[in-house]
Amino acid sequence: MPEGATLTDDAGGAFDLECTAAVPATGRLEIHVLATPDGRERTVVFIDGPTGTAGIDTRNSALTGDGAADVFSAPIQAREGVPIRVLRDGSIVEAFVNGMAFTVRVIPTLADASSIRLVTAGDAVKADVEAWEMSPDAVEFT
Repeated sequence: MPEGATLTDDAGGAFDLECTAAVPATGRLEIHVLATPDGRERTVVFIDGPTGTAGIDTRNSALTGDGAADVFSAPIQAREGVPIRVLRDGSIVEAFVNGMAFTVRVIPTLADASSIRLVTAGDAVKADVEAWEMSPDAVEFT
């Protein structure tokens, strides 16, 4: 059974999340962004130990079925100290996992799709996480 922890219920329109993870061959780490409290809508950045892959899953990003609903992944060799960075700015979600970049456009359909949640499964997954909300007014052009 996966275990999870909600980092925030309202990540805002723009955020920056940094994580260092240790995912054994028998474990899985998921970072759910733009997630509803019940998990019906969510965009998932993941490292999957059994398949040796990392990536982003947009199959549940919107209930309408609009957009690229797929799993975008690549092989990953690292198991310890894997750097992960997830950035959201409006409808763009970018994930950098061990140097690999995944960029998707996500437009959730539910108003409460604003949580960030960590979910683990399998053996001894460890993650250190920091997240910051970014202000849309941080840069002004004149």
